[in-house]
Amino acid sequence: MALTKEFVEAVSHGNLLRVRIMLKDSLLVDTSFNQFNEMLHYAESRLNGLWISNEEDDEVFSQSTEDLNNILVGLVNSFSKRRINHLMGLIHKMYPPKPAGIKNDKEYREQAVVIKRTRDVVMEMNAIFSDKKKINETCSKIVSKNQMDTSEIRTIRESAMSIIKHCDNISGK
Repeated sequence: MALTKEFVEAVSHGNLLRVRIMLKDSLLVDTSFNQFNEMLHYAESRLNGLWISNEEDDEVFSQSTEDLNNILVGLVNSFSKRRINHLMGLIHKMYPPKPAGIKNDKEYREQAVVIKRTRDVVMEMNAIFSDKKKINETCSKIVSKNQMDTSEIRTIRESAMSIIKHCDNISGK
């Protein structure tokens, strides 16, 4: 993978802001991080002050992929190895490496969406199984004592409503 003319110029002019922005953008363009690593190696060998120390970047990072954009934006001003490593982990979660047989980025992105959607459905199904277990346990308790009280009715109703909510999340309603 070749370095772009714009990147080489930004490095040669010492434009730290532009170099950091281009490095940040490359994290999402090539989720194998090969392009990022090549650009980083080039920039590190020619620029001083590219990195800030991990101690200077004391932000607590979310583990949620929902916060990826905010952490990426912060990278421009807080370009630390700690932040880069965290971002690579989040990006890897959202866009796993291309499986063999996936030929282009569009197909890869579609596959990544399917993988993420599958994980979401599995999480919803696990919640449904948990609610089903609560209903079964409550019903067994009712049968064994041959009576029902309002707290048991509430448990069954809440679990049933939760199952409906998870089914709606799966179906997209």
